[in-house]
Amino acid sequence: MLLGLPHKRAADGILPPEREHVSPGRNLHGPSTDSERIEIADVLRGFAVCGILLVNIMHFKAPGSMGAFGYEGPALDRLAAAGVLVFAQAKFFTLFSFLFGWGFAVQLLRAERQGRTARFPRLFVRRLLFLGALGAAHAALLSDGDILVLYAVTGLLLVPMRGARPEILIRWAIGIVAVSAVITALLLGSIELGRTFAAEEMAQADAEWADEFRREERALTAAYLGSSFVQGMAARIASYAGNAWVLFMIPTVLAMFMAGFAAGRRSLLRRIADHRAPVRRLCAWGLGLGLPLALIALAGMNRLPVLSALMAFWFNLVAAGPIMAMGYCAGIALLWQRPAWRRWLRPLAWLGRLALTNYLLQSAITTVLFHGFGLGLAQRVSPTQALLIAVIILAVQLVVSGWWLRRYRFGPAEWLWRTLTYGHAPPMRRAVPVVST
Repeated sequence: MLLGLPHKRAADGILPPEREHVSPGRNLHGPSTDSERIEIADVLRGFAVCGILLVNIMHFKAPGSMGAFGYEGPALDRLAAAGVLVFAQAKFFTLFSFLFGWGFAVQLLRAERQGRTARFPRLFVRRLLFLGALGAAHAALLSDGDILVLYAVTGLLLVPMRGARPEILIRWAIGIVAVSAVITALLLGSIELGRTFAAEEMAQADAEWADEFRREERALTAAYLGSSFVQGMAARIASYAGNAWVLFMIPTVLAMFMAGFAAGRRSLLRRIADHRAPVRRLCAWGLGLGLPLALIALAGMNRLPVLSALMAFWFNLVAAGPIMAMGYCAGIALLWQRPAWRRWLRPLAWLGRLALTNYLLQSAITTVLFHGFGLGLAQRVSPTQALLIAVIILAVQLVVSGWWLRRYRFGPAEWLWRTLTYGHAPPMRRAVPVVST
């Protein structure tokens, strides 16, 4: 059982009849057509694109590690920083991870339906290799907070799991999140216990870690505010290459990949209306459990000494993040079933259709805004001002994405990725522009 859903095999009508027909001679391993897209998936991707920018712009505003541990300043700015930590930090890259796993299932089902599973692993690995290349370029040229390389590396682990049953995938996903949360909580407890028996040593360790974080922050800020783009690029490469913490994110990303893969196998996003009860339970559990965990993590990040605050930050990442992400996913899916809400949510699909392009474009815009070769706003704007800038960027991207999709089938980054993956360039321009209604 998966969230109360009855078991179905992949061949048992997982695709609705209007989506199962494929034109003769079509390249079945090529990109999906407009008629094959599932709009709620694009809406969720668009929602994730918004949240990722809210998180990333706080990093561009204040490079380094200390920004993860709360903010000292006016009440409105403290509220803005806290809001990002509770409602956005670690919640949206995990949501994107879920959707990545769901996309893997969609591609695999297409291959299974046409009897071409033998070629699928090679094609998917090729897809991941080019995604990793795009991510490496993104990390070097624009942002040391790149997530694409991590997705590409972790995605390789999905290939040997392609025959796993959804029930097994869900159990492993829940187990990974639970074990990660318990380990992080135990580490936090052991650090706090150590203060009882070795207070002086722990105080010294806290001071050393705090000094190291401040040195990193000063060095990154100086490099990013320098007038040379090359200097900033060197700092980004060094920062990204030296960030060993990213390796500890693999279990969390893999757990969300597995959950998304299981949901895709059950065609959950295609048939939400048939499974309202389990989706409601998921929403209630995700938000009802995830929000208190995020608030606990926030309290730790704001009040505990540095080493303990670091564990609280990590607890937010491995526990509150994936749990709230599932609550968000279920909540948006339920709202999508209501016509009044669907009208308001549909524009998010424009952002989601161009998710990779918009993600990269956000980094390009914020790099120009906050780094020295551009406007040099790093350390000069408050959290509230940074969030206002993010809202403006998203509003512009929303309008431009809608305009673009009325004329073109893919975003530039999506077109490049598909061309590299499939070995041929799909047509970019629509034969007849779409008229908005």
